[in-house]
Amino acid sequence: MKKPPTWIRRASAGFVASALTAGALTLASAGTPALAGSSPDIPKAGWSPTDQDRLAQAEAEGQQTVDVLVGAQDGQASAVADRLAALGASVDYRDDSLGYLRASVATDRADRIAELSGVETVEIDAALAVPDPRPDASESPAPQPAPGAATPAANPYMPIQDMNAAQFVAEHPTLDGRGVTIGIIDTGVDLAHPALRTTTTGERKIVDWVTATSPTDDGDPTWISMATKVSGATFTVDSRTWTAPRSGSYRFGVFNERAASLGGEVGNDVNRDGNRAGSSGLFGVLWDGDKTVWVDTNQNGSFADETPMTDYKVRYDVGTFGTDNPATPVVEAMPFVVQIDGKNKFVNIGIVSGQHGTHVAGITAGNGLFGGKMTGVAPGAKLVSVRVCMFAGGCTAHALIEGMIYAAKQANVDVINMSIGGLPSLNDGNNTRALLYNRLIEQYKVQMFISAGNSGPGTNTVGDPSVAEKVMSVGSYITDATWRANYGSSSPYQENLHYFSSRGPREDGGFKPNVVAPGSAISTTPTWQSGGPVAGTYPLPPGYSMLNGTSMASPQAAGAGALLVSAAKAEGFQRKPDQIRQAMMSSARFLDGVGAFEQGAGLIDVKAAYALLRQNIKTVGITSSVPVNTVLAGYLATPGVGVGIHDREGVTAGRRYTRTYTFTRTTGGSKAITYDLSWVGNDGTFSSGTSVALPLNKPVDVTVAIDPATPGAHSAILRLDDPATTGVDYQTMNLVVVPYTFRAADNFQVTINDKVGRNQALRYFFQVPAGTPALKVDFTGPTGEPGTGQARFLRYHPYGVNIDDNASTSCFVPAAGACATGSPNSRTTGSPLPGVWEVTVDARRTSDAEWTKFTLTASVLGATVSPNPDVIDSATAGVPVSRSYSLTSTLGSFSGRAVGGTLGSARQGPFTIGNRAVQDYDLTVTPGSTQLRATIGGTSDPAADLDLFVLNCTSGTCVEAGRSAGGSSEESVTINNPAPGAWKVRVDGYSVPSGSTSYNYVDVFTNPAFGTLAVTDTNASRPSGSSWTVPGSVTANAAPGSGRVLYGTVQVRTDTNLLIGSGDVVVRNVG
Repeated sequence: MKKPPTWIRRASAGFVASALTAGALTLASAGTPALAGSSPDIPKAGWSPTDQDRLAQAEAEGQQTVDVLVGAQDGQASAVADRLAALGASVDYRDDSLGYLRASVATDRADRIAELSGVETVEIDAALAVPDPRPDASESPAPQPAPGAATPAANPYMPIQDMNAAQFVAEHPTLDGRGVTIGIIDTGVDLAHPALRTTTTGERKIVDWVTATSPTDDGDPTWISMATKVSGATFTVDSRTWTAPRSGSYRFGVFNERAASLGGEVGNDVNRDGNRAGSSGLFGVLWDGDKTVWVDTNQNGSFADETPMTDYKVRYDVGTFGTDNPATPVVEAMPFVVQIDGKNKFVNIGIVSGQHGTHVAGITAGNGLFGGKMTGVAPGAKLVSVRVCMFAGGCTAHALIEGMIYAAKQANVDVINMSIGGLPSLNDGNNTRALLYNRLIEQYKVQMFISAGNSGPGTNTVGDPSVAEKVMSVGSYITDATWRANYGSSSPYQENLHYFSSRGPREDGGFKPNVVAPGSAISTTPTWQSGGPVAGTYPLPPGYSMLNGTSMASPQAAGAGALLVSAAKAEGFQRKPDQIRQAMMSSARFLDGVGAFEQGAGLIDVKAAYALLRQNIKTVGITSSVPVNTVLAGYLATPGVGVGIHDREGVTAGRRYTRTYTFTRTTGGSKAITYDLSWVGNDGTFSSGTSVALPLNKPVDVTVAIDPATPGAHSAILRLDDPATTGVDYQTMNLVVVPYTFRAADNFQVTINDKVGRNQALRYFFQVPAGTPALKVDFTGPTGEPGTGQARFLRYHPYGVNIDDNASTSCFVPAAGACATGSPNSRTTGSPLPGVWEVTVDARRTSDAEWTKFTLTASVLGATVSPNPDVIDSATAGVPVSRSYSLTSTLGSFSGRAVGGTLGSARQGPFTIGNRAVQDYDLTVTPGSTQLRATIGGTSDPAADLDLFVLNCTSGTCVEAGRSAGGSSEESVTINNPAPGAWKVRVDGYSVPSGSTSYNYVDVFTNPAFGTLAVTDTNASRPSGSSWTVPGSVTANAAPGSGRVLYGTVQVRTDTNLLIGSGDVVVRNVG
């Protein structure tokens, strides 16, 4: 694998990436650097950019160890375990049948794991946030009738009828999910909710309840250490005497509801007493060392009056903290289960960590909501609850894996839902979690449904782990009826997607999301929580809330899967995961007016999927490969090649080109099979032949002509269908993006006048050239005056990750909440990555106009300074040297000024480095220095990949303080307020194809003691192409040190203080 580029960096350990605009790197050489020997051990092949950043942060923070998740090649788990041990790693969890290992390894050795023989994937264990599905801060919705006991199964509140699920169950009442068990991998499911107690046949609904977090590694306060041994009829621990249920030997621990990590929705109050003054948050826990646990729920110090409990699945033991007051609507009590870890000597107090899992469970399989006929999708199904999320801080990646393993292997569920995930920049499904989920689906014949993510409406935002190949990734659909019923809002269209629904495709063009399903629902929440409607619509009783997100769409799809499995079991037809996927995707209804990259195959249709599945679908293995063109395409498993057309870069309106697919049939007979080729959702951009014949295991090429006519996203599905088989045999997703370009004739700006419908989103793309100092976006239209609407714009990086928060209150005009990244009307990105940027516009559900008119203006900004460099051969200490600088606005118009700053001591190149060589540059930072910056670039070998590291050696031991290790040689690291003393800048010649290359170099630490560069200027309008001259003066107060020069910059900054140009100032000698 090629080395991935560094992500959009998260600031950590006091360092941030800095662009080359901070200096032009034109200084002359000042000597030859010392050589450090061979290349250092740094993470390269096998590590995603996200994990490179995580590892760098761990090193910068001085973490001694990191936890890693390893996927071994088939049959290699044991050998990989031995190789990890040889590295000094401790293997904490291992499943050889899946090839999965979780290990703790020394931070400075972690980078070696990717290169171990037998390792297929490796990633750093990290927490993923639980999605927040609350529709925050809705304003002035129209009141609506509330759901209740009289609400029928087909309704807009829990719109299961949108998928024909309610209709299917009405026609087949005994195929309602009975005989099926659904795994809910989430925050845990409330055991006390009336709608989650029994199935439609009166059987217990929740048949297993476990916690999958680690008792030793996660700091989960519900895992109680039972290390203390006690005996007798009574015993004393920490000066308190306890009464045992009978005389004997036990292990003892204490559950503390007020532990700092038991906050969140539980709020450190499991017995719901409000933590009144003088009360205790401690509950004794007693274990007989075998299978029985007692919990002192009434806190009286006696276990003799407590009911003995064991693991829930054994006999469904449920305890209760607190005593309910029947006179109040909210239940002042919380149910719990126990779980015994005999190996590690821990007992878990199983409680939900939030409402999310209970809401999901109600959507999949709730029965008799509000005590009436309103149900989830599969009310006859049973549930297994697997809690993988903490009470604060999210859900660990290893719990998401190990909880999934438990559900598939130990709990033997039929269908799994997980409404949790995250958005890495490289969302290609090539990581440990995706590898293992694919293996679980294949080995244990259980289909997983996972939310696509809530990072939309930008393209290529579909989240991990829904990007795993065999997982059903589910986007969020909604009708106008549900907008009205659940939000008191409306839409100009009868059906559409939620704006936040993550869009595809996968980075490699993979078919994600697979389908869409209703993503808004009033469903079950813990009975100890108040009702949660959208404010102003209607009240809801405790235990019911309206939540939205792909978190709610995924359980709709999982419930649909449960209905299909239920029918297959009852009627005796096949139900393997690949058959379920083909039935659902072949029968989904493609939505008009919605791109293929947004909806996948379309809206699930349970009745149509059932009609296909009951024919015992014969699936076939077909693979595809085709060149893709994205900023990250070079870092895919096969560089530059994916499984579907994904050309975000290099496409021009009106310019026709071709892509060549290679299809290979990998299963079935040796005789060639002819497949019909057809396009779905095509706006005329794509064309191909009408059929292809595929022999067994012989690649066949198919040429696709691409002719995009207009700027925007053009997508379609290519279907390969054998008319002799049931369903569509193979489908690929195809997306090309045509951006607007910035031209001098238009003053380097693009202006768009358009309108956006309430609850709708539009998208626009802009090609940002290399070396652009700034990208500015301005937005006007809504004013706050009645009838002008409410809308916003959001920016998306070429990686497909959002720059602005897409929360339902963020950055709107008029404001519905804060805009953390700047003004709602104007925001600028400094040093934007070259490539195609996306800007979306969406209108809020509270907009007072059905259509909001707006003007969106994107422009690129830049400026030059002359002379550059401004070289002063000699200056007298303390005596100002007068200067004059000419500045020019070289790109779009802006308002700004020239500014000076503090001088610094600098070493400058150019230098020369060889392939795999390392060069170290030592420097001593003086007390009072405000910044240390090192920058490299401008290699004579344009293919060279140099990396930059800054090491803090002030303690006597050099520790990495910052790195910039992208896929090119343009690297910069800035350390603010560096400690005085010894530092080291390291340049690594990671890859120099020509053998050696020259490169520009500068390191500089600024300090007021060296002097100042003063410039006199004020903010003013700077039209494109305009120039202005400003006076300046350079005052050198101290010499920079041997072999170094004084260095400063004249900077051009906008009125929002964004740097868009600079020029170097060099003082060679100070007398």
